[in-house]
Amino acid sequence: MFLIYGFIMLLSLELLLRLAGFQVYKTNVFKNAQALIAEDEVLGWKLLPGSYEVGSLNDAGDQMILTIDSTGGRVTGGISNAGTSEQILLIGGSFTMGYGVDDQETFAWQLNEQFNDIYIKNMGVGGYGAYQSLLVLEKQLQNNENPKCVIYGMIDHHRLRDVAQSSWLEILHYQKSRKVKPKVPYVTLERDSVVNRHNPTSVRILPFSNYLVTSLMTQRTYNKILSMRRVSQSKALFKLLIEEMSKLCRENKIVFYVNIMSFPDEEVSEMKRFFDQKQIKYIDSNIELTESNTIPGDGHPNSELHKLYARKIADKLIKDGIFGSY
Repeated sequence: MFLIYGFIMLLSLELLLRLAGFQVYKTNVFKNAQALIAEDEVLGWKLLPGSYEVGSLNDAGDQMILTIDSTGGRVTGGISNAGTSEQILLIGGSFTMGYGVDDQETFAWQLNEQFNDIYIKNMGVGGYGAYQSLLVLEKQLQNNENPKCVIYGMIDHHRLRDVAQSSWLEILHYQKSRKVKPKVPYVTLERDSVVNRHNPTSVRILPFSNYLVTSLMTQRTYNKILSMRRVSQSKALFKLLIEEMSKLCRENKIVFYVNIMSFPDEEVSEMKRFFDQKQIKYIDSNIELTESNTIPGDGHPNSELHKLYARKIADKLIKDGIFGSY
């Protein structure tokens, strides 16, 4: 009898939630997303070498032409310069990678055209945060890469990626290829200044969450509780990770910049004060994202905004005397 009552209550709750507009998560598999990425035991996922036409970026069916070189970085048109002594290494997430625009439209490609005697290496990967960017930097240095300059493209959502926020883990699980389920390496804070590194993790999936709203809502609550403490540490950890990037570059006699690309206006001043205090160089590319400068229905910067990014970065590097004129 109790089982019958329990089933009726569960069914009633399910119907109420659906009437209120709640739905189960619908997996969105982008065209060629399955071929584009592979799991990585350290970084969570990585880009696979090849040339891709990634479709279904929005409801209009827009696509991008994306080419990944043998090192796992997006091409910048500067392969012939790869052996030069001067190199700019770009690290970050999708804004740095240039998600949504074709290869030659990325600010990385345009920087290579402006500084045609310098090799621009774009190791930005869609979905990466500050921690994964640090891991990329460490790997590049371990491989005896010796860039003259490293530029980390910063956006505010990186803070939540760094701590494997539950909703971010859920997005990755349901939005990527069904065959590749990206996991996220994350960090936690100990004694205010010690950063603990953790292996890649994924969202905890409860039975029937693909079919029942009640199961999905329970799953979300459970995962939110699991990540709640580390999410509360995200701002402090974000600054410590950037400090670690800066320290690593300083030890290797590399010029380091933070490229502020998308951050709340009310917090930019605080971050700039932090950078000044820690003597960390930065580039202010924090341009408001609007319908006119982003990809329709997607929100990533369009080709025109990438032109502005390239100009701001180039102007700053020239002003600081890192490189000569165009």
